[in-house]
Amino acid sequence: MNSLSIAILFGILINISCGFLTNCTRNLEKPCTAWLKPGEPAYKKFLGCLKDPEKIGIGLALGENDPSKIKKENELIESKVPTESIKCFFSKLKNRPYAPNRKIVIVPYDSRMSSRLNKQRRK
Repeated sequence: MNSLSIAILFGILINISCGFLTNCTRNLEKPCTAWLKPGEPAYKKFLGCLKDPEKIGIGLALGENDPSKIKKENELIESKVPTESIKCFFSKLKNRPYAPNRKIVIVPYDSRMSSRLNKQRRK
């Protein structure tokens, strides 16, 4: 295996183990999204950035797949979570600084997550 293949494999394993995928880079001009799976470490980091009043209605169980619950949570994040909490979350991700054009989206916890998000990235 050449070194590029090893680096790509290592990056994929880190993303899988952290429970999120993203198209965010250090380029702050480009809009991006962090896709989080309920109950995974990155999702827990996000919840840790929320203050008590912001937590009302936000927080799904590990392995949640109910589309209506996930849709409701994404709507709450978009409408109720302040910029400070989103900045806090992005500050906890290595090499992915916050910018106003960055957002957080919760996705169902299923085996098709990677392929579905790759299709979204290409749009």
